[in-house]
Amino acid sequence: MVRDMTKVASDRVAQFIEQKRKLEKKKTERNLVRQVTKETTDFIERIRKLKEGSRRGPRKPGVKDKSSTLIVAGKCKNGVVMIADRRTMRGTEYREEKKICEFYKVITAFAGLTGLKDKFLEMVEGVLRSTRAVNLSEAIVGVEDTMALISDRYKERLKGEARIVALLAGLEYLSSGKAKLYHVFGDGYAEEINFLCIGHGAPYATCLAQGLYKEDLSIEKMAEIGIFLVSWVENVDSSVGGIPDVVFVENDKGIGHMERTKVKQIYENTKRVVKMWTELLPKAIEHPKILTMKGKNRF
Repeated sequence: MVRDMTKVASDRVAQFIEQKRKLEKKKTERNLVRQVTKETTDFIERIRKLKEGSRRGPRKPGVKDKSSTLIVAGKCKNGVVMIADRRTMRGTEYREEKKICEFYKVITAFAGLTGLKDKFLEMVEGVLRSTRAVNLSEAIVGVEDTMALISDRYKERLKGEARIVALLAGLEYLSSGKAKLYHVFGDGYAEEINFLCIGHGAPYATCLAQGLYKEDLSIEKMAEIGIFLVSWVENVDSSVGGIPDVVFVENDKGIGHMERTKVKQIYENTKRVVKMWTELLPKAIEHPKILTMKGKNRF
């Protein structure tokens, strides 16, 4: 009899504990739903603003942009090309560094604090290898999660300066398929794009690029345009400079590089074009017929 009463009491205690756990679980789930809903709503609002043209989203007063870079990327008829200047700030000093990184059969380039970029690269390749991504869509998820983790970890410590954005390109199936280009936001969200400039020099480059970029260009022609944009911007933005790096992701072939000697030659040619342009443009505005003239004055 005593054993039966003890068993009944134990069963009631177990039921009570189970009911309490279920209630706590429901309460926790409701709180999580509220939190996620708020974060999702805020994020959607930010994305809408980004698509309307405000690429930097909400910004706290006094936050300085320490991104000393210019990266140009475009999707072309035979692949994707990225062009990046080499001037980087570490601490208080400028130095030259390679900004287009290769890992797990994709290429990526960053704008933002160099320390955050370094931490991202330390983590992301291991994430992709451990998850065994078999296509670009799966790789993007790993990149998004790594970016979100870095951003969440440092946003409070850096008081809004933890923004880092990236451009990423690769083949659909990593080793085959068409090349795709993505813009990866610091929040951990990526969207497919055709063309974009990022970095401190982006506003200057975008003004010109909008009239020069076309999706039916070859990756070689787009590379020339990108080198020209870097050459142009470094005249007006001291945080941009150096003979740029050019990396391709060619459809069904994968990652390739433009030879440094060829890049240097195009870069030197564009410097001459920029000089001619700045000298000729004021005259052309006053006398448009100058643009059709033959000889040394012809642009």
